[in-house]
Amino acid sequence: IIVRVLDGEWLVFHGGSGDTHRLSLEAGFVFGMLRNGKTPMTTDMLLGQAGQRGFSGLDSQSLDDVLQGLWALSLVKNS
Repeated sequence: IIVRVLDGEWLVFHGGSGDTHRLSLEAGFVFGMLRNGKTPMTTDMLLGQAGQRGFSGLDSQSLDDVLQGLWALSLVKNS
């Protein structure tokens, strides 16, 4: 996976599928936290990190929507 951030959006190239995806800043933040995390993260952990980093608009429902979208794109595993 190759990631670039341009103008507040994340561009993610998935080498396995050959697809390129454009993520919102919030979805990119969540993707980055999950991708760079050394241990699995719970939704509470993600929401805590989001709040600390200024993503106050990311609540449990919007986080669930973001996670479902990332899962549907095969960018994260659903566990």
